[in-house]
Amino acid sequence: MCQPDVTDAVVVLHDGITDQEPCLVGYVVAPANVSPAALRKGLAERLPSYMVPSHIAVLDQFPIASSGKIDIAALPPPACDEARPAVLRTPSDDREHELLKIWQEVLKIPNIGIGNHATIVNAIIDKNARIGDNVMITNSRGLQNHDGENYYVRDKIVVIPKNAVIHNGTII
Repeated sequence: MCQPDVTDAVVVLHDGITDQEPCLVGYVVAPANVSPAALRKGLAERLPSYMVPSHIAVLDQFPIASSGKIDIAALPPPACDEARPAVLRTPSDDREHELLKIWQEVLKIPNIGIGNHATIVNAIIDKNARIGDNVMITNSRGLQNHDGENYYVRDKIVVIPKNAVIHNGTII
């Protein structure tokens, strides 16, 4: 993927920054005035969000190992103050869906979102939760307050917290 002023690039899976999930980090060889945010924006316009690196570092050159290859271990850690781009794009075809599945397995991130035929009433669902197919979240038992597995109820409102997984067919 061609980016102006970028002469070389590599993307590495990083273990995470300050207790965050593992993420993709892009390293580019480019002039110092090249903006990582502009590079991410350009990539986000052409790639699905899961393929856009969370962080991009601009380098004068890559560190080279004695083998002549890029020395991945010598690359600098990503800066903590960089943020993931706000532009998100879902997979648009079968190939991109398959790539999404592969990256989710590699990054150990569940499929985020709400499954097919889900019924949700009076609920607050974190954007990073995974809701399976045919799930009913309605507080059908009328609970005032309750702590369940991967959810809780407060004042009759069901709350699905960050990274919770509600499996297919669950009724809450």
